[in-house]
Amino acid sequence: MGLWIDAVLVLLLAAMMGYGVYITRRLRRLMAVLTEMEPLVREFSAAVDKSEQSVSRMKRAAQDLTSAPAAVAAAAPAQAPAAEGAVTFSSRRRKPRAAAATGPIAGMTRVTGKADLVRSFFERGRMQGEVAQQW
Repeated sequence: MGLWIDAVLVLLLAAMMGYGVYITRRLRRLMAVLTEMEPLVREFSAAVDKSEQSVSRMKRAAQDLTSAPAAVAAAAPAQAPAAEGAVTFSSRRRKPRAAAATGPIAGMTRVTGKADLVRSFFERGRMQGEVAQQW
């Protein structure tokens, strides 16, 4: 009876070692793919940061225009009143509704320091890869 228990334990141990080798190979492939993707992720992060800067500049420009409406109205040439039924162009946006002006969309969070986040992710991956190669 003891021989059968030993045989079962040896088989289970061999199966676990085989599964460990399988998982290690998959992790190495994943790390290789992530290493290849690193430049793309960095470029994407830089593009997102640049677009956020552009949006904030556009918001500041819009606020500057709305804070000085008299200066904008004085600079605009005098226009004749529109005829009945004619389509007119409004140079000013309507004020946002109260629900939209209260804050960000529910469920969304703002992430700052994305470049540091991306950099730390890949550094952690390299460090774990080095540790795995030592074994």
